[in-house]
Amino acid sequence: MDPSGLGAAAETHLNDLQADIEAGSRLIDRIHHHAAHIRDALSGRRPEQVAVKSLMKQIVELKACVLHQRERIRELRHDIREIRNHFNNRSSPSSRKGMGSTFTPPHCRTLT
Repeated sequence: MDPSGLGAAAETHLNDLQADIEAGSRLIDRIHHHAAHIRDALSGRRPEQVAVKSLMKQIVELKACVLHQRERIRELRHDIREIRNHFNNRSSPSSRKGMGSTFTPPHCRTLT
């Protein structure tokens, strides 16, 4: 497959991944909303309140992971554009510092 075909395939996969992340983000928001209602309904019941508080913390961490994944997608899209430009122009891609980082926040490492 030529570079433009690879780029198009990568772009398709990115679009699918982004759609999944957006759907997951909407689901997280709904869960967070329902958990807040449950927390409010259980106010005063200590054991249940502790469990809901833990759930709320996990939801916040999951949401941070989704935001992190969105950023990685933006960086990947940028890199794909650079590769396409390189092959279309037959010149080297512009140098960028800090893009394409492989850092993953600690709370996301167990979820991926």
